[in-house]
Amino acid sequence: MARYKPGHREQTRAAIVDAASRVLRDKGFAEVSIGDVMNAIGLTHGGFYAHFADKTDMLVAAVEQAFVESPKNFSALAAMANAAANPTLVATHYLSDKRVDDAATGCPAAAFLSEIPRQEGAVRAAFVRGAEETRKALAAVRGLSNDGEDRSWAALSMLFGGLAMMRAVPDVSTRALIRTQIGDALRALAATRPVQKKRAAGAMLKSP
Repeated sequence: MARYKPGHREQTRAAIVDAASRVLRDKGFAEVSIGDVMNAIGLTHGGFYAHFADKTDMLVAAVEQAFVESPKNFSALAAMANAAANPTLVATHYLSDKRVDDAATGCPAAAFLSEIPRQEGAVRAAFVRGAEETRKALAAVRGLSNDGEDRSWAALSMLFGGLAMMRAVPDVSTRALIRTQIGDALRALAATRPVQKKRAAGAMLKSP
């Protein structure tokens, strides 16, 4: 029997999850097979079941792994935007050409959005958890969660959808336009003041 160094099992599992996360973002759920993932790290198909019960078990771990960096990235983007008092910077950096072109290691949400509704419940739940943690990080952008109303879901949806659209549209000028328009929309969203709207509505009601 072969003897392995302490931690070998954990390291192997982590390597499988990392490979699955990359293959998943690059090829999509329908094209990912256990064989693809194991081949990516030079292991045989048979070794898979020492770490996962089935493919769904692996996909849950892969989605969770794919979202590990997202909250950190959005926290950094929020801090940058707040320091410059410019919410559009979130769109400028998140929707950069590099992120658009780098699907395998880029934001998982844009890669997963259209396929997640067709996945097993556990996989969908993993996506929701990742998206929620990412949203919380984005909510730190000044203005998105002020005045008792949180507009971070709307902002996150624009960014996720914008990245997916930019990947679908090859024209560079159209991509740049999408980036600019989403940046403008973020600035407008962060500038919205629900309390002021309510006061204005109340004033109208009191008018004769």
